[in-house]
Formats: sequence, structure tokens, C-alpha cells
Amino acid sequence: MLRSWLSSIERIFSESNIAWLLLAISIAIAAGIVFVLAERPPFSLGTYIIYPGTASQTTGEFLVLFFLYALSVAGLILVYESPKYRSRPSLATMSLVSGLLVVLISILLLFTVYGMK
Repeated sequence: MLRSWLSSIERIFSESNIAWLLLAISIAIAAGIVFVLAERPPFSLGTYIIYPGTASQTTGEFLVLFFLYALSVAGLILVYESPKYRSRPSLATMSLVSGLLVVLISILLLFTVYGMK
């Protein structure tokens, strides 16, 4: 009983799970979770999710930025994992190109959000 309990705890706190948790926390910090928790802004300002100014941020804006940062990290992971498929060049090329497209689209959307600010 104790042995199975300890093995399940070891699986939960594996290096891989801790790395994914730290990645999610760093994306949340980059998106502005500290400001949202400290200031408790509204979700949106009427019909605007993006607050037009650099001194404040809405909760909806945090969620949009979190999604876009996570999307760009997912694209970078696709690019990073593409050399694993060297034995199948078409799959490696497809993984590389799709990862680059995801990163490019998320960066363009991040620039669009920044332009709204």
C-alpha cells in the first residue's frame, strides 16, 4: 500500500511534470498574472477586451496574451521536436513548417494586440 502510494507521488512529481508546470507558470507571469492578481481589474471594459494604454490590463487581455504566448511556445516545441523524425523526411518537414507557421501567426497576433495598446 505504502509502496504504491509513493510510486504515484513520484509519478506526479516527476521531472517532466515539474518542467511543464514551471513553463506554464512562466507563461502566466509573462502574460501579466501578477498585475491581474494585485490590481483585480475587470474582465473587460464594455466591448473592449484590450485596455488602450500601457498602464493597465484587463483580465480578458491576460487570457488572450496567455493563449498567444502558449501558442508560440507550442510552435517552438514543434520546431524543436521535428529532428526526431529524420528517418521520415516528409513528416520532419511538415512538423518544422507547421511549427514555424504557428510561431509566425502567434507573433503577428501578439504584435496586433500590442498595436491595440
